[in-house]
Amino acid sequence: MKKLLFLYSQIWDFVAETFIQGLNDADEEDQEVVVRINSPGGSVFAGWGMVAAVTEFTGKLKLKVDGVAASMAFYILLFNADNECSDISRFMVHPASGSANSNEAKQLLADVNKDLKAKMKERFDPLLFEKTTGITIDNLFKDNITIWLDAKQAKKLTLIKKINRLNTAEQKAFSSLVACGSFEEEQETHEEVPKPVSWDNILSNIQNN
Repeated sequence: MKKLLFLYSQIWDFVAETFIQGLNDADEEDQEVVVRINSPGGSVFAGWGMVAAVTEFTGKLKLKVDGVAASMAFYILLFNADNECSDISRFMVHPASGSANSNEAKQLLADVNKDLKAKMKERFDPLLFEKTTGITIDNLFKDNITIWLDAKQAKKLTLIKKINRLNTAEQKAFSSLVACGSFEEEQETHEEVPKPVSWDNILSNIQNN
């Protein structure tokens, strides 16, 4: 029996909670889970909880990118083996970032990026990554570079196992999903979207708990 989940939004705490609960419920019932993704990323800490749920899931899990998997959504894919996408999908990766004014917060952010860089080197052939993108994994993090990949590049790097080709009608239906420039506009015009939490506030919350 298959269970279908959607990650069709920015990643915030409440999105992560719904996602994690969905995986936990499926794990208890021994279901196969398919997660359809179109996300510009979001909170690194909320996404980190989703990564934990993905790596701990004992059933069959397939992640399918319908439009965009950017930033934290990209990293969730990095921790799963069975990933698919459409032929119009796009992927974006860059170092984790956020407001960090204290030394402790800056160190926390540095540690997160250290872990992400190590996972990329484990998942990707570093030489193939450089040949495909023109950038080394080390320089990606050192110089705070943003890289966009198309479906073929993602498959070449083994982030994606299978590309699903859309017919003409499907391409028109999904064309708005890969309008990457619209993500920032949505964040600016929807007041209900939470503001990013600073790394200093995150660190303070951790120390107080």
